[in-house]
Amino acid sequence: MVDDRLNPWKSPVEIESEHARSGLSSFGNDGAEIEADAHSAASSSTAISRPVKVLLVVSGILVPGLCHGVSFLGPPTSPTWQSGELSDKLGYIIAPQAGWVLYPLLCYAMVSLAYFLIREQRGLMPSWVRFGIGGGIPLALFYTVILDTILLNENADLLSLIGLISVQFGIPLFIGSLVWLHRRADQPKFRVLRNALMSLTLAAAIIGMLFVNSSDWLSVIIGFPIVLSLFAGPGWALFAYAHVTRVLHRRQQTWQALSKPQMIGGAAYFAAIAGACPTSILLSLNRYSTLPVTPPSSCYVVTAASRGHVWLVNKNQLVALKMFELVLQARYPRTHRMLRLAYDRIGPALARRISNPWLADIAYLLLKPVEWLARLALIVWQTVSSVNRSFNHEDLG
Repeated sequence: MVDDRLNPWKSPVEIESEHARSGLSSFGNDGAEIEADAHSAASSSTAISRPVKVLLVVSGILVPGLCHGVSFLGPPTSPTWQSGELSDKLGYIIAPQAGWVLYPLLCYAMVSLAYFLIREQRGLMPSWVRFGIGGGIPLALFYTVILDTILLNENADLLSLIGLISVQFGIPLFIGSLVWLHRRADQPKFRVLRNALMSLTLAAAIIGMLFVNSSDWLSVIIGFPIVLSLFAGPGWALFAYAHVTRVLHRRQQTWQALSKPQMIGGAAYFAAIAGACPTSILLSLNRYSTLPVTPPSSCYVVTAASRGHVWLVNKNQLVALKMFELVLQARYPRTHRMLRLAYDRIGPALARRISNPWLADIAYLLLKPVEWLARLALIVWQTVSSVNRSFNHEDLG
């Protein structure tokens, strides 16, 4: 038997409950008081252990906070015109432009979850906590559906669907299975199965790191979970709030009766969720309708800067920077792709702020150092190419 005191996956309440129940037979009929205490402890046997609390904090509070922090950079697809794509129409729900109606409800759910995890072993939960945690389920489900729709619209293939489902739902189910097995590790069959799953996980991680350069290990270890959480955050939050709601439901025999004001408050909260979700969709569609109907130029800021006063601005800057981009794409495609992705995200927002010729003049002057560096790079590349051609001709001769 595994000593329960050394098992971090069992909470103190669970350990006390098991010890109380095991000691009843020693006291016979004289143990009525102990039996009552054991019954009380058994009703709290759904207490959450510390490692599981950490997982709930990460998936239910930290990851949603990270996702919404990143969303302030803009919609996932960064639409610049009315392309007709569903992902562009719904993308503003993930951004503040349309998602702001959901933010107070999300904060309420996360505060409720934090309160529950802090005071989980200190008696009954207030009604506002139970309502907040329960409301986290439809909110997380709504975000999961919207994010999956956007991602699958961008990559509509079977492999993307399988990968998305595996990340959003497979990982929580796998971790939950490990926790379930670990809490029953005193039985040999469960201990063997747990060890096998943990060994397979470790082996898969080691094999995966073999395909990564050793110099990139740190960036992969830090960056991969962050990127993964951006794609899977709503799904993980759905599991977190559903699990805590299930725990509260199993304790419902200890719930206090709800008063009329509490019932009205809970109904108002869920009505607000039911109204905020479609409202965010309408706001996103309205924001999408304000975009241009034709695709803009790929040189957002440079094109906007070329619309300044004719006595200052000329087209040479636009031509030079476009030539630099084409040469960079041919010589260093990977670097070009990274820079292009960053420019496509921040360029449209900057270009929209250049709304008059005077601002275009300022942008034109600010881009002059960039233009000079681009021209210098073109000269260097042309010189290197000429030298290489000369050596090649000499070798042929």
